[in-house]
Amino acid sequence: MNLEGYGPIALGMGGASFAYDNGMAAMMNNPATLGLMPQGNQLGAVLDYLGPRVSAQAGPATADSSGKAYYMPAIGWVKKAGAFAYGVGMYAQGGMGTEYPADSFMAMATHEAVRSELGVGRLLFPLAYEVNPQLIVGATVDVVWAGLDMKGAFGPGGPRIDFSDASRFTGAAQGYGYAGKLGLVYKPTPTLNVGLTYHSRTRLSDLKTGDDGATFNGMTGKVTVHDFQWPTTYGLGLWPGRSRPVCCWPPP
Repeated sequence: MNLEGYGPIALGMGGASFAYDNGMAAMMNNPATLGLMPQGNQLGAVLDYLGPRVSAQAGPATADSSGKAYYMPAIGWVKKAGAFAYGVGMYAQGGMGTEYPADSFMAMATHEAVRSELGVGRLLFPLAYEVNPQLIVGATVDVVWAGLDMKGAFGPGGPRIDFSDASRFTGAAQGYGYAGKLGLVYKPTPTLNVGLTYHSRTRLSDLKTGDDGATFNGMTGKVTVHDFQWPTTYGLGLWPGRSRPVCCWPPP
């Protein structure tokens, strides 16, 4: 449910991002690398496209998901002023989704459409500080939100649950919370950067629909998804002492 990378520079390198200047995406990757950017302001915007191809099979029956286009925006501003770098950004962290038609076997003979959609986003406030020419430290405070839609039956002829809204960017069940990141970049030699980062576990509230936002087997009520969290993660990166990737390697 995470993207393979955040920001076009990191995406172009398979997600590698912890030890070089990758622009505003540092606030999602390793906030300490903001200290590698040049003095001044940077403003950036990204629109990620996720195009999954998902199918299901049970014996001879098959069904293809029509959920093939999910768009995830990001925008951010960062300023480098002396030894400090700071800013604000919003990123779609990731998610998943499927959509099956009412006449597919996935509908379990209910003749109702089947869908699931999960999205998670972050509003980030990063700060980086260049302690000395060899060491940069950084951190972010993250406001996190999540939305979930579900429509489907529990087996042939079984009970059915439905909660879904009409938006591609929210879910009928929603939760809000916080998280944070720590990072550092250490330069043991002029030709080597070592990046370390720690991303905390999220502290999201339970995902809840409105009091009459869901139906279960024809009954109207409220759905609560308990303790849906992103786990703690760690990262280590090495980079050959350049602030950003060059067009070719070795460089001229």
